[in-house]
Amino acid sequence: MKILVFVENFMQPTLTFVYNEVIELAKYHDVKIMCTERSHKDQFIFDNISVIPFKQNVFQRKISWYLETRDISISRQNKKFKNATSELINNYKPDIIHCHFGYESIKLLDNIDKLNCPVFISFHGYDASQMLRRKSYVNKLNVYLKNENIIPICVSNYVKENLSNAKVNTKNSELLYYGIDTNFFNLTLRDRTNKDVFVFLQISAFKEKKGHIYTLRAFKLFIDSVEDKRKYKLILAGGLTLLEQIKKEAESLGLLEYVEFTGPVNHDEVKKLLLKSNAFLHHSITASNGDTEGLPNAIIEAMAMELPILSTWHAGIPELVEDNVNGYLVKERDITTYAQRLKDILVWKFQTKNRDKIISLFSNETHFQSLVKIYEKHRKNHKKKNNKLNILHLFNSYPGSNTTNWLFNLINNIPNCEVTIAAEFYTKHNFYNSRFNYIDNPLASITSYKRKIETWGPKLFDKIIYYLIEKVLGSFSNYLKKEISKKEIDIIHAHFADVGCEHLCVAQKNKIPLVVSFYGYDYEYLPHIKPEYKKKYKKIFFSADKFICEGIHGANILKSMGCPSEKIEVVRLGVEIDAIPFQPKSKTLNQLNLLQIAALREKKGHIYTLEAFRRALVECPNMHLTFVGSGEESLRFKLERYIISNHLEKNVSLIDEIDFDKLHIYISKFDVFIHPSCYSKDMDCEGGAPIVLLDAQACGLPIISTTHCDIPDEVIHKKTGLLTPEKDAEALSESIKYFYRIGEKEYQNFSLAARKHVEENYSIKRNAILMKEKYNIIKIKQK
Repeated sequence: MKILVFVENFMQPTLTFVYNEVIELAKYHDVKIMCTERSHKDQFIFDNISVIPFKQNVFQRKISWYLETRDISISRQNKKFKNATSELINNYKPDIIHCHFGYESIKLLDNIDKLNCPVFISFHGYDASQMLRRKSYVNKLNVYLKNENIIPICVSNYVKENLSNAKVNTKNSELLYYGIDTNFFNLTLRDRTNKDVFVFLQISAFKEKKGHIYTLRAFKLFIDSVEDKRKYKLILAGGLTLLEQIKKEAESLGLLEYVEFTGPVNHDEVKKLLLKSNAFLHHSITASNGDTEGLPNAIIEAMAMELPILSTWHAGIPELVEDNVNGYLVKERDITTYAQRLKDILVWKFQTKNRDKIISLFSNETHFQSLVKIYEKHRKNHKKKNNKLNILHLFNSYPGSNTTNWLFNLINNIPNCEVTIAAEFYTKHNFYNSRFNYIDNPLASITSYKRKIETWGPKLFDKIIYYLIEKVLGSFSNYLKKEISKKEIDIIHAHFADVGCEHLCVAQKNKIPLVVSFYGYDYEYLPHIKPEYKKKYKKIFFSADKFICEGIHGANILKSMGCPSEKIEVVRLGVEIDAIPFQPKSKTLNQLNLLQIAALREKKGHIYTLEAFRRALVECPNMHLTFVGSGEESLRFKLERYIISNHLEKNVSLIDEIDFDKLHIYISKFDVFIHPSCYSKDMDCEGGAPIVLLDAQACGLPIISTTHCDIPDEVIHKKTGLLTPEKDAEALSESIKYFYRIGEKEYQNFSLAARKHVEENYSIKRNAILMKEKYNIIKIKQK
């Protein structure tokens, strides 16, 4: 494998675990280091390194600092860094990119346009603790971690829990403990005879979270409590920020005679210190800024040398040290208990169990075997994923309403496809799927503003304002062009024709095949109220690759408007039949409970339902009708006035909405579903057929409807329901009376036939497979 490792500074002495990983990987794989600066070349020797500086001028640095301190998300894009990074990746063509530290990974990811391989982000400590206080950091991580190709690696369960608690997406995460060279950390030079001096050792950078000050204060209590103070010694090894402050603390406590400060130590010096020590200390704490450990590598090395450990209940340390088993753990900053444990640990011998644990879980061999398995697993998944078609589903609003669950179900069931959703507006909905990729629209408020302009002034003024806004602020289409260029989209599927017309340029700019689905208002209503769409349709009929209709009626409309017949495909909608409960229904003779679920719009025929119900009620008094739906207030007012004027208040209910998660349970409470669709005055129509007719039949309800559009395909006349001409209230009334009067056996025949019809012809899974076949044909033709 070709592995590109990104770490900003290669190498800081505190990051030996990264260096060890690189050296071991390089024994068996082609490893390249990418960094923004290089230091300590003599200590960390590696040849295959590309240093790409991340340079900012003074003004940029100040602006970045100002925004970051106020937790405002900023892009880390840098033109020179991006160009150099792209050139490196294009030339090297890595199989794997591995970034160390979450906050450093953002710098790299912000400057990569296309991810052609899995990217791993190792979270170590600071990046999974203190940094999580910044919402902008968490939000930015989640932007990238939505991508299944970007995999977080947690060095401990604690780190994973920290990320999860901060609402960072860890669904795709892997657990990988650090590894050390257990052959290097061996015991061959240890003097196991009794020593005159018992040596306590702490090796760590002098940072607040390492808790040196509490180690010193506990050691002060300890040294004051023993008789022969000369028998005990504390060695504090390491350097960095707080070293001088800790020295002064030791002096003020009168401990300089018993405490040795070695300063920074290299790998060999660490081993020598461990060989001459009796116990290892590490009083880790949560720093005042929220910084915590991940899993201290120094403790792992000390355990490999069989030292008993005295540490704290902090971060991932309990995953290494079990209290009173292979060491002691105390609460953070509890110096009294810590001092007592210093006394208790004097009688402990070297712990062979500590070395055994490190060899089994934390050795280089275990670490690298696990790491390579993780690489290979996700590399294989990436290859499988690359064989998938990546379909961009394009919407005006996602989803339009709860009633568009049919569209979500279709997309969700198309097999072996990567799904990307892009919409000008996202509404509050239940149709979220974590495996979908979502392109958010930062220009939503702008496009909303542009729509309001349509109500202003003459058309010339509208066009001028449109032009100025798009030039100055941009448009969603322009934003999409840029975003899609970063992704490997195979096909763009525009849902509703006006969306296809508006974003045709996006497909053409990126040379991506375009599929357009017609559903209803976009057949005849849209070109009727906006004649300019007649020209737009001609253009899109010529330019797009395929047009999807729900049935033959819609296909004939498109042909009549000039769409080439070879570009038209019929893909029926459907329902998740297996998820819809069904039991053979029964109905009481001379009793009927009717239901209509539909948006309050003229084409749904509510007024004809109400008129037919009123007529039937004269002969069939034991009936009730329920309307569910909201929409046009004028239509609701008309229905309410009709109900009151005809004294139907006890027999008719108007409900704005129901819990759509319980839609089928709700439908099953009724006897018959009524839905007399028709053309409206402005030429709006169903286009295909209402999906709710399938929901109702799947629940076993017979249907009363009309011969409108493709409804005669969804409802089989005299078998799964009764169909009448559009807008014929008298014929509808006869259908209602028929179902009121029929007996149990005849009703059950309708109910069983309705369920069977949906099972055989309108399974969403079957129709989604057909949709995938259409995609495949388009992709093959493109090649």
